[in-house]
Amino acid sequence: MSPVSDAMLLSQRSPRRWAALWALATLVVVCSASLSRADEPAATAVAEPLSASMSADTLPAFEAQIQQAFEKVRSATVGFGGGSAVVVSEDGLLLSVAHVGKRPGRRLRVTFPDGRRTHAKVLGLCDDLDIAVAKIDEPGPWPAVDISRVDMPAENTWLLKVGYPVSFRHGQQPAVRVGRLLRKMPDAFISDCPIMGGDSGGPIFDLDGNLVGISSRCQDEIKYNLHIPLTSFYEHWTALCSGRALKRAADGTLRPSRPDWEPGFGRNPEAMDVPFPGSLSEQHYASRKPAIGQTTRRRGRQPLPPGRQADEYLNGLSEARQAAEQSTVEVLLGERVLAAGTLLADANVSKHQSFVATKASLLGRDPQELEWSVRVDGHQENFAAAWVGADSRRDLAIFSIEHFPDAAMRADAESETDAVALPQPFAGAPVLCLASGGHCLVGFVSATPRSFAMRQPPLMRDRPMLGISVATHEQGVRITSLVKDSGAAKAGLLVDDILQQIDGQEVSSADELVSVIAKRRIGDVLPLQLLRDGETQSVEAKLGKFQTTDQRRPSFDNWGGGPFSDRRFEIPHVLPHDTPLPPEDCGSPLVDSHGRIIGVNIARALRTTSYALPIDDVWQTIADLRQL
Repeated sequence: MSPVSDAMLLSQRSPRRWAALWALATLVVVCSASLSRADEPAATAVAEPLSASMSADTLPAFEAQIQQAFEKVRSATVGFGGGSAVVVSEDGLLLSVAHVGKRPGRRLRVTFPDGRRTHAKVLGLCDDLDIAVAKIDEPGPWPAVDISRVDMPAENTWLLKVGYPVSFRHGQQPAVRVGRLLRKMPDAFISDCPIMGGDSGGPIFDLDGNLVGISSRCQDEIKYNLHIPLTSFYEHWTALCSGRALKRAADGTLRPSRPDWEPGFGRNPEAMDVPFPGSLSEQHYASRKPAIGQTTRRRGRQPLPPGRQADEYLNGLSEARQAAEQSTVEVLLGERVLAAGTLLADANVSKHQSFVATKASLLGRDPQELEWSVRVDGHQENFAAAWVGADSRRDLAIFSIEHFPDAAMRADAESETDAVALPQPFAGAPVLCLASGGHCLVGFVSATPRSFAMRQPPLMRDRPMLGISVATHEQGVRITSLVKDSGAAKAGLLVDDILQQIDGQEVSSADELVSVIAKRRIGDVLPLQLLRDGETQSVEAKLGKFQTTDQRRPSFDNWGGGPFSDRRFEIPHVLPHDTPLPPEDCGSPLVDSHGRIIGVNIARALRTTSYALPIDDVWQTIADLRQL
């Protein structure tokens, strides 16, 4: 998957090739009719998108179709080198993208979801279209998807994205994302199925399990995910199997990027003369390409439609929305909201108390020593919250409040019939979260609960900072520099001021200054005594969030989609989902389409992934902490 910005994309690949591709990507197709090849009959009409207007009655069919489609295609979705691919024939033909394949003849490892490993060689590729074909060395038979159509579905159609984004290990079941086809373009289409590094070359399907395209790249905007349509492979199949690196000519055909006689180029011995895979019926299906006259250029970049966030879909999740509104609370220190929380109750655990689960690292240092309260929507008075404890491995903190009758009951605390009737969350299950201001965010479960082998970067967000650098001085510490817009700068401190006291404590070294600040919290206002031009002055400064001068972001954040939680990795056993939840809203409940709380959101982790603690793990933590 290419990084987020156009500039970064162009720097990694041939500027001329990428410029041509992005020029094509800015064209928007305005078609009144589909155009077939001249020697073939017109393609049959694509079926209407399922549940364009969702309701509680149509939601079960929608969920069932997601499950059936994933079951149909998951075994043929493979890890391919550093990206993904899809097997499209039992003898091992693969479709992927050029920036994963790199060059014809390159041999890459292929890893199936059941753990089987083999290798495949690239038959041919085109950088301009970002398409590649490869062939597994061993004869098979291999799990494969059947291609029965190559025409593009209509805009607004629901799509199923499958692949191996960063953090999903090859050899396990791939990650699922669900979204809509937002915009079609001459040689690409955009969806709001979020993708990132590792997804490159992975397949995207309609909800009937038909292969629609191959994922290529993304930009920082979470809805901007670009895929290459299957039509591009179909139209250029013979050239792609020629063993050559190709470029797109002015007439739209693919030609060798270098002459055959040039060393290192020309026809590769891996070239194969194979027909396009699948069971296409020439009488019914044909490639659909808009004529030049049917393609118009719009001025400026038009905003993308709402996609899966559209009201017609949200209306079908009314039960989930009501449950989220009832169980989402705010955790306050004094008058300041520090985190969102999940309101829970279980008569088997306590008949006199309800519980609030939240993200522990948002509460700062030593939260057990402070007085907390909880704000519940619709209630004028805040509820006093007693500290129960925290699980540092899960980054989970638990408070108790007086019994709240509207708190969400634990599923297994109700009748066994209800518990059995509602299935456990499946890969692709619709979910909903409530963000700040009551805004609903929808997403889909990416996989069943698991652990991820991602290392946690150093934690900085909960560290308070005054914003000065100091050197020793005989009368205190001398300020040598200030951080722009920090509490010290806003308080009027200057370089060469001599800081003598902070919060009533004398300081004579940088270590003493750090020790005093470390015991305070972000937002605390501290009195300072300083010496300036021989005169003693008193000022007050507000502690801010720790800032680092190193603005480089981790490599796994190069695909955008942030901001992300400070504490987000090395959390055992999480439920991954693709909801773009703001970090400050972690601690809120993750609710399924039945209105059940299936988890507590604990981290905004990556562009494609947020983590929730499974609700059974949360209840186990509550039980363990109450026994201490």
